[in-house]
Amino acid sequence: MTGLKYIINKIKENINYFQYEKMKNQITLFFFFLLFMVVIFIDLATAKIDFVVGDVSNRDIVAPKTISYIDEVKTTELKNEMLSTVVDVYDFDINILPRTISKLDGLFNLLAESKVVTSEDLLSADSETRLKNFLKENQLFLSENSRKVLLAENDNDKSFIYLNSKLLLENYLQRGISDKDLELNKKYLLKDINELNAEVEIKLIIADICSNLLKNNLVINQKETNDRRNKAIETVEPVRKNIIKGQVVVRRGEIVTDEQLYAIKELGLYENNIDKSKFLGTAIFMLFSMLILDGYLRKFKYKIYDDNNKIILLWLIIFFSLLMAKFGHYYNYFITPITAGALLIAILITPRIALISSIVVAFLVGMGIEYDSRVIAFVLLSSLIGVYTVVRTSHGYSLLKTGLIISIANVIVIASTGLIAQINYQELMLEMLLGALSGVLSAVITTGILPYFEYSFKITTPLTLIELGQSNHPLLQRLLLEAPGTYHHSVIIGNLAEAAANEIGLDAILVRVGAYYHDVGKIRRAGFFVENQFGSANPHDKLTPGISTLILTSHVKDGVALCKEYKIPQDIIDIVEQHHGNSYASFFYAKAISLYGENNVNKDDYRYPGPKPLTKEAAIIMIADSCEAAVRSLSNHGNNKIDNMVHKIINQKLNDGQFDECDISMKELMVVATVYIKILSSMFHSRIEYPENIVETEAR
Repeated sequence: MTGLKYIINKIKENINYFQYEKMKNQITLFFFFLLFMVVIFIDLATAKIDFVVGDVSNRDIVAPKTISYIDEVKTTELKNEMLSTVVDVYDFDINILPRTISKLDGLFNLLAESKVVTSEDLLSADSETRLKNFLKENQLFLSENSRKVLLAENDNDKSFIYLNSKLLLENYLQRGISDKDLELNKKYLLKDINELNAEVEIKLIIADICSNLLKNNLVINQKETNDRRNKAIETVEPVRKNIIKGQVVVRRGEIVTDEQLYAIKELGLYENNIDKSKFLGTAIFMLFSMLILDGYLRKFKYKIYDDNNKIILLWLIIFFSLLMAKFGHYYNYFITPITAGALLIAILITPRIALISSIVVAFLVGMGIEYDSRVIAFVLLSSLIGVYTVVRTSHGYSLLKTGLIISIANVIVIASTGLIAQINYQELMLEMLLGALSGVLSAVITTGILPYFEYSFKITTPLTLIELGQSNHPLLQRLLLEAPGTYHHSVIIGNLAEAAANEIGLDAILVRVGAYYHDVGKIRRAGFFVENQFGSANPHDKLTPGISTLILTSHVKDGVALCKEYKIPQDIIDIVEQHHGNSYASFFYAKAISLYGENNVNKDDYRYPGPKPLTKEAAIIMIADSCEAAVRSLSNHGNNKIDNMVHKIINQKLNDGQFDECDISMKELMVVATVYIKILSSMFHSRIEYPENIVETEAR
């Protein structure tokens, strides 16, 4: 709180050239508009999804809008399935077989021309060189062992090798071999060679020769194959999907699939940048809503509009409400104790402003964060019920009752909107439970944070006033025990002033409690005030008028000191300080004139220190205090004497300028006079005088 007020004060210091006093409410509104935008759009930025396929979702991903799109992931799967049924088209290369047999013939022709040396272990260097050159030219590779054996073998073995190699190559190449089937055919070839009736060494040479010469002779016809694939793909219809606004795309705890991730991207939730249209639309809506609330306060002339501290308080509470809404956005909205904001505004400012603020907050949250009509209904109805209930609060403990009523309302709202939205029953039951907890949390948070707002903004709430008005308050207990006459006088003043406050639309609780405390300063010198003397000797008879006046007027200063000692709110202290204004102590002033002569007495020496009443509440307590004492002093209360006395006192206060600093009107003063005359007349009405014998009989 202190940090925010420091920022506000710094802003005030730096915008004097803008005439802050004339623009303070607009500047405050703009400042909080920026804060609200930060809350909303930090939320939008962090709402961007950075999942990859296979991740576990840490929250529900809800569609912010209705879209229709082609599911490319599913469509691609169908296309791939169709492509798998298309057979590749091959062309038979008739030149491969003759070239292969030609290479085989060339190899054995070379071997036939080679001369074998007489030694078994030595090969002709010339034959070896010629063989290597032939293999290199024809891109063939024979192992060293195969080369040695071929050069050393007799003609019969060479003929066997040649004939079987040729037969096998012709057999496989005539059937056709594709590139992808080449290795498989080589395996079958080796199997066939292994079944030949020959020595292992001969089989190895045949395998070596055939493996080198066997090539694929089926060449894919790319054009025809592609044409067939394209025709197959054209038969696949794109898979179109619809997502409805508010639909859960991915639920918390689910493993993210390709299809879900594609849907998130189509909704525009996957990009790292903020949607510009969303930014602009939300900003306009938010500013428009805030201006409506500001205009409402100005149009209907609420006192808060002239009190910038309360304007700051109002926007601050709404700011906290948006923060709580953001918390709910990440977890579950229905557990959010957002109704606490409406309760605080109703208690700290006024219930009417709380009602209009609740509407604004509901739409700011519903349109700016959640984009959900259920959320709007939840915030709005929960807040309205909370305001209605807290207005009827009669003591502090009723906030718990308020919380329970809000919980019941939350359950009803969540259940009804959930049935409309066709939420599954298990999820709906969980939401109802969270909504019930939200109501209790709202009351608990309100109770806990209320004193901090009261202290920071110097606001006295009805709940605090009700506690102060309890007769067991320590300061009132002291007043009752140490100055009982003053205590009972204060209670009467409280009843008088409260009735008048109700008639002219003032804060009746503040007036009543202020009246209870207005004379607490008399505790310190209780015996010097006539209502506490109870027939005892009056000490003022032995004092000079000047000393008596000092004692009499000091009860105002003493009352302020006692109130501060007992941490009584400033609103009450103001009433204590102002309830006599700077009026004069008429009794001692008159006594001084009789003793010293009018020319020797300064009237200002017999005045109270002031200040004059600055509020209507202080003014009507001043009138009640004077009227009750004056009427009580009358020996005869008949023949319109009470009526005349009340009007006389009000006229004296008017003529003395006691109401110059407050905005109480003549019409309101007449209403106050009527109320006081009625109540005082009923208090001091004439009684029937009973005959003495009847009185004695009654006594027996």
